[in-house]
Amino acid sequence: MLDSAPFAERVLARINHIIMIIGSILLGLMVVHTTFDVAMSYLANQPVEGTVEIVSRYYMVAIVFLPLAFVQASDKHLVAELLSERMSARQQRLCLCLTWILMAAFGLALAWQCGHEAMRMTVINEQFQTSTYFIPTWPSRWIPVVSGVLIFVQSLAALFADVSRSFSTTAGVQA
Repeated sequence: MLDSAPFAERVLARINHIIMIIGSILLGLMVVHTTFDVAMSYLANQPVEGTVEIVSRYYMVAIVFLPLAFVQASDKHLVAELLSERMSARQQRLCLCLTWILMAAFGLALAWQCGHEAMRMTVINEQFQTSTYFIPTWPSRWIPVVSGVLIFVQSLAALFADVSRSFSTTAGVQA
């Protein structure tokens, strides 16, 4: 059982790394796409069709939601330690475990609610219309679902690691 924890951590770290690479690439593409649209607007008086819709429905959704699991994995959320710094080490561990449980619940709720909407939009083949063609938007509805699942899994993994560490520390003290 203990041998599977490092493997799971490595898999999650690899997934988070890939997700961050995808997010970085999409951020770069958004910059290039928007710059090209502005340049075409001013130089040729012909903006790139669908830029606003693609930026708002694909790039921005991915840039906002994809890094959430990485932030969770690296424990880089904003933290206000007004109360926790005055707590004992045991109370801080309990507080941290409660945080992991709440984040897992948030990830599950995000995936669940967005999943319902994503399924509905997939079934009706949600699209937006430019002046000459249609662009499907339903695929972008699945980005928050993936993010929620990753937050859920990452939070449970962190909870498991913290609880295991606590028990191994406690067992070492009692032995």
